[in-house]
Amino acid sequence: MMSGRRLSGTLFVVALLVLPGFTGCKQPRASAAVPPNPAPASATPPVPAAPVKEVTDGAPKPRAWTDPPIVAGFSRDCDYVPEGLDQPQNPQDVSPLSCTLEFDQSCVYDPCFNKGEDCKPMCVQTCGSCQKGCAGSCKSCKQKCKDDACIRACATGCGTCRQACLVTRDHCATGTCAQVARECRSTLRADWLKNGCPRICKAYGPCLSRCVHKNEKADDAFAMCQQRCAPRLPPSCDLGLCPGEFGMGIDPLQKD
Repeated sequence: MMSGRRLSGTLFVVALLVLPGFTGCKQPRASAAVPPNPAPASATPPVPAAPVKEVTDGAPKPRAWTDPPIVAGFSRDCDYVPEGLDQPQNPQDVSPLSCTLEFDQSCVYDPCFNKGEDCKPMCVQTCGSCQKGCAGSCKSCKQKCKDDACIRACATGCGTCRQACLVTRDHCATGTCAQVARECRSTLRADWLKNGCPRICKAYGPCLSRCVHKNEKADDAFAMCQQRCAPRLPPSCDLGLCPGEFGMGIDPLQKD
């Protein structure tokens, strides 16, 4: 009876061993591990994980000195300035918080337009001085504070002050500098008539046109003809404003 049980047990073990996929209770040795099948050549490669960005990267950029993040910065330091304010990655990407003004250019020769643009640095300089004064007032205000509410009030006042400096800068550019350009054009128009410039241009323009076409193969034809056709006496007129085929500038007689 015992031998029959042993035989049955032996047969059971043998049966397990021949079953497909049976590996017993022992773990396979490392040297016997079968390497995984390589992925097919057409398989899509794994996408690398995106770099983790700081939370501040997704935050909207401040548009005014009175925005809460800016006021919070003034609570810590009255001289607080957002990073990269005066050094943008793109020179044309001027921050709305900066005193810097974008300078325009005219597609035609206009001496009075240039006068207006030359006025703008004064507006920028005045704005910078104004904002420094805001920081000084903020520091004086904080010296009297005994709690956080007072400090926040001083910081809010600093933001309001700096924003007012930008408004003054805009008024300077669109008001003062625009007026400089208008006065220049008014003077130019009066002088153009007073000095007889229309008569001078009436002779100069056709002369220049004939000379340039006659000497078109010369490298310096235009400069040579300008000198040849100019009045003998130094003109009190800007010949670059003379109308005609080679006229380069505005009409001096045109009113704003």
